[in-house]
Amino acid sequence: MTPWAWERFACGLWTAGEEGAVSAREWAACADAELAIPEGANGVVVGVNLGWKWDTTAIVPIRQGEDVIEVHPPAILIPPQDGRSLDANEVFGACEAMAERWPGLTFALDPEAGGEQLAQRLDAELDCTVMTHSQKAGPMCDASEQLATAIREGSIRHPNDAELNRHVLAAAARFYGVGWRFVKPKNKNLRIDGAVALAMAVRVLNSTEATPKERSDDVRGPSNKIHLMGMS
Repeated sequence: MTPWAWERFACGLWTAGEEGAVSAREWAACADAELAIPEGANGVVVGVNLGWKWDTTAIVPIRQGEDVIEVHPPAILIPPQDGRSLDANEVFGACEAMAERWPGLTFALDPEAGGEQLAQRLDAELDCTVMTHSQKAGPMCDASEQLATAIREGSIRHPNDAELNRHVLAAAARFYGVGWRFVKPKNKNLRIDGAVALAMAVRVLNSTEATPKERSDDVRGPSNKIHLMGMS
């Protein structure tokens, strides 16, 4: 029996598993339908998970509130899904609208799969910081577990957005050694892009909120352009 199966079925503890990495009950307990990050707020981090032809592009803003992480309603962009790619200008436009709402915000995105081109454009044209976050197993296990812990402990609030809810609750877990990460459930055509973007944003927020001694070694860069290169 796998560790998650033992904890869930033998010990009666909710833990990450094949059918869902996040408890629907615990996610619902974190909902606040009136939640929105105020215009002009500081410290906003936006997780960007890119999908061009079949997966969606999820753009999820968060910030550290007084006691909890606050999640703003996301932008989730659906490609034509007929073989054509999502328009890169549509992705940039959604990011631009967020940069206008929260000047000086931080974007976190994977440099692969077109992320490097988007990062360069965001850096050149918007008032923002761009941080790169690898989607390899190591950093994504860390990001997935940080988000799951925040949900379990009730230290995150989300706006009960229907699409984000679907993405988070659809995410299954795959173990890599002692760690696990969000993955699509087997044999199901479900989207989890919002969950991935949210997890990346939480990991970056936790790194930037830490004191210099507490930050992970993969947070580096000039004072106004910090890059989070995912740990291998």
